Amino acid sequence: MTIKRGKPDEIDARPTKRLFIDILTRDISVKACILDLIDNSVDSYIRNEIKDRRKIKLSISKDEFAISDNCGGIEYNFLKTTVFRFGADILERDKPTLGIYGIGMKRAILKMGRKILMETDDGNSYCKIDLEVNKWFKSDDWKIPFEYFEDSRLSPSEKPYTKIVVTDLYDSIKKKFDLDSFINSIKEAIHITYTFFITNNIDFYLNDDVKIEPFVIEARYDDLYKPTKYKDSFEGVDFEIICFIDPKKRRTTRELGKRGWNIFCNKRLILAEDTTDITGWSGAKEDLPNYHPIYNEFRGTVFISSEDPSKLPLNTSKTGLDTETSIYDYIRNKMIRTSRPLIDYLSRKYDEEKDTLDEIEEKAVAEEETGEEEEAVEAKYVTLDKIEVGSEFKAPEKQKPKIKMSNIYYKRPEKLVKKVKQNLKAYSLKEVGEKTFDCYVDLEEIEDE
Repeated sequence: MTIKRGKPDEIDARPTKRLFIDILTRDISVKACILDLIDNSVDSYIRNEIKDRRKIKLSISKDEFAISDNCGGIEYNFLKTTVFRFGADILERDKPTLGIYGIGMKRAILKMGRKILMETDDGNSYCKIDLEVNKWFKSDDWKIPFEYFEDSRLSPSEKPYTKIVVTDLYDSIKKKFDLDSFINSIKEAIHITYTFFITNNIDFYLNDDVKIEPFVIEARYDDLYKPTKYKDSFEGVDFEIICFIDPKKRRTTRELGKRGWNIFCNKRLILAEDTTDITGWSGAKEDLPNYHPIYNEFRGTVFISSEDPSKLPLNTSKTGLDTETSIYDYIRNKMIRTSRPLIDYLSRKYDEEKDTLDEIEEKAVAEEETGEEEEAVEAKYVTLDKIEVGSEFKAPEKQKPKIKMSNIYYKRPEKLVKKVKQNLKAYSLKEVGEKTFDCYVDLEEIEDE
């Protein structure tokens, strides 16, 4: 029996633009999108091998989003073949940039609004893209038209630049951009995420040209405490691990990055204040214990770097780490080993003091509320680059009290406490408690038997 063959045909399996963009933008936050656009400006600074300080400016309102930089501009061929292409053909890079997959900028601007204007001048040519997203969506053609001028439009005083403006914002974006809390969160994110670029290379400005200061990371380094610093390489990735104890509990406001692990990839913060299994706090025998308030004084910072950013253990949105890679497995193991002496010290300190968890939390709350510190020795702090590789952790030697001591904790009205403190000529609330206790002992003629 002869089986007849059917006629050959094809099925069009191309995704619609709407579906493709919806999937691409759905699972990323607006804040992460903005940081992605900043990454592009920082990458331009790195890619163009600029040495002097430059600027990145952001303007965020319910009417528009704009970001501009003078970090070198975008070369014509790179704009034509790479910048607006969804995905990068070659993931390998030869400079420690932040972009990897070739989706960040497109995803960011398409999530915000319906009209996009982009201008760039690299000193050799000027290019302009004026895109109406809805009209582009309706077309089957994925190409994006742009204007190209063979001559630069820069004046002698201007530096090569790129500017992106997104208007006709989506309603949800308008509402978010109109919130002071959101604007403040962007400022805080830039403050810590790009702290090393702010310190050394680039000035950042937010609405009304408000300059953003860097988040200074310093380690306690004096006669009482000494940090530890470990350096290593694995499969083309370099990394440094710095761990230290920060007994300073004064925190008038909640500041990000003041406990747990902070992890930077190519100088960009990826993970802040992590106290989860991702950085070793699992409770397993081979890992660190489950995180507990007694470890609040621990701080760990990891710098991971590579000339080929595709090797960095990052997720696609750069909001976290790809923990399934052999590189991160290796680094995580070194983080645990490097931090172990500090964690053991804090565990012993907790056991020796014989405080309950509630007492430790209450003391921390009391010190935060009053701004008082119990430590008499003047602490000295240094920036992380001042710590030598191979430095090993050192902590205060245990001082055994001649008499077994107990902690006393209580609250009284603030105004009355201040009057008592002034009357006693006391310098701290601790001293107020000690003097009032001693006064009662003397008054009642209680003897220490």
